[in-house]
Amino acid sequence: MKDRGAAAAALAFLSLAALAAPPRDPEAEKALRRAAEGGDARAEYELGRLLARGGDSDGRAVHWYRKAAAQGDQDALRAVADIDSSRGPGPRKGREALVRAKDCARARGAGDPACAELFVAAADEGSAEAQCDVGKARLDAASAADFYDEVHDAAPKTPVARQAAVVEGVGWLRASARQGWPEAQYQLGRVLEQGVYAAKDPEAARGWYRRAADQGHLRAWEALERSGAP
Repeated sequence: MKDRGAAAAALAFLSLAALAAPPRDPEAEKALRRAAEGGDARAEYELGRLLARGGDSDGRAVHWYRKAAAQGDQDALRAVADIDSSRGPGPRKGREALVRAKDCARARGAGDPACAELFVAAADEGSAEAQCDVGKARLDAASAADFYDEVHDAAPKTPVARQAAVVEGVGWLRASARQGWPEAQYQLGRVLEQGVYAAKDPEAARGWYRRAADQGHLRAWEALERSGAP
């Protein structure tokens, strides 16, 4: 197994690249699976990624990630940590507050100030989902204000308040992403790729996209393909 480790790892990378966009290569997928079943850690991780992209409704991706992680593969260790986090305390924290916020939004609309306060309360209690929602809402509001000023050829009326909203929005996304929430990881990747509300950092953006993609986030996969990352 050790003797062919490097070759199998290379095969894993080539196989995943071949499968990154339609049409899929059945032979490459079979070769990747054979390498993984033969015990190559890198192939196990890459097979997990491939399965995650398909939705992984039966947990097969996590199975292969855990096998690779048991052999010390760093990417697999990170993927397992993110998946465990996104299913663990983060989603459970602030659950009742999040339910109240969602009920309010359904009844009165997501833009209702009282509902927005409930989402913030859930985020404060540690809900990764609420943190992501609040972060996106803050950045959406800043973007809408920017658009208004541009359309009306107006100078920003409240630059300090707007900057505070941007800092808060990015902060909430980071808090959620660090808890393993894939949508927050994807959104933070966008922020860092675009460089509008945070310093542009393509490498860090790809890292967050990869973490979201490892959990099956389709738009994160698309972002990786667009950037040319494997």
